[in-house]
Amino acid sequence: MPIKDSVYDVVICLETLEHTMYPRRVINEIKRVAKKNATFFLSMPNEYNFLQRIYYLFGIKTLVDEPFEVVEKHLHIHKPRVKDIVNFFSEYFMIDDVDYVWESRHRNILDRLFQSLARIKPSMFCRLVSVKARNKE
Repeated sequence: MPIKDSVYDVVICLETLEHTMYPRRVINEIKRVAKKNATFFLSMPNEYNFLQRIYYLFGIKTLVDEPFEVVEKHLHIHKPRVKDIVNFFSEYFMIDDVDYVWESRHRNILDRLFQSLARIKPSMFCRLVSVKARNKE
């Protein structure tokens, strides 16, 4: 990025890394432009939640699954699991908080149930892993 080193106090990278060819390079650039005591807000989707698993079980294709269209349509290149996401961010940052989000367009009792389940069993029920972090000392 054409930005000087150590410029930003806060860096936000939400649901972007799964679209990049080289997410480690992006993280290194994010760290480069951040001040030493910067705060980072990062997130990635969990492609292995129960709803996606049902789609795979029954062979229902989603836009993300279109063969040979991932790069052209700027879709998800990487499909990490919850533990992969947390481990990836832990390699580069000290994680202060992790939030496991169901994230739905609907606001009903079922969504509240799934949001509660996402905090109990994130690998199955969260659709988005969000972290608040800081640079490793």
